[in-house]
Amino acid sequence: SGSGGCNGYFAEATLSGNQLTVGPISSTKIACAVTLAQESDYFNLLGQAQSVAIADNVLTITTTGGDLIFQAQSSE
Repeated sequence: SGSGGCNGYFAEATLSGNQLTVGPISSTKIACAVTLAQESDYFNLLGQAQSVAIADNVLTITTTGGDLIFQAQSSE
């Protein structure tokens, strides 16, 4: 579960080694016109997840449409 920037989302996920499968994604339906297109793209990519890797506080989810890259933020 998480936030797409406007709407909360949730999905079943399976991790086997570094192979990641994300089931159908459901989300709330708040209307946020500015972020809706980006959020839709994000949900679509996340649903295409193939593998995951973590290195130097960076999480990379490889998908059929490109990589999703997340970097941990400093608490300072």
